[in-house]
Amino acid sequence: MPHCWIEVPLDKALNSKCLHYDLSKGQKDPSCRYVVMIECGAVGGEYYTLDYFDEDGKWFTQLAFGELDAAFTQIEFEFSLKREDWQYP
Repeated sequence: MPHCWIEVPLDKALNSKCLHYDLSKGQKDPSCRYVVMIECGAVGGEYYTLDYFDEDGKWFTQLAFGELDAAFTQIEFEFSLKREDWQYP
């Protein structure tokens, strides 16, 4: 189950501080419009994934973090979005 999710405004998506590449296609991934954070693992071994989706809702990449704060920090750095901007189920 998703821990939380965020919609990335178009201006922030187009001005992302990180570039993600699909090496199998030899091209840059599309602009990210949605990120879903998922809590994974068992008690004591939790980790968090950030799943990136394009404008059409198609998944294109995933990042994993051992700490919740690190996952939030990545999105704050990449898109200048704050922890308070996230939506929770």
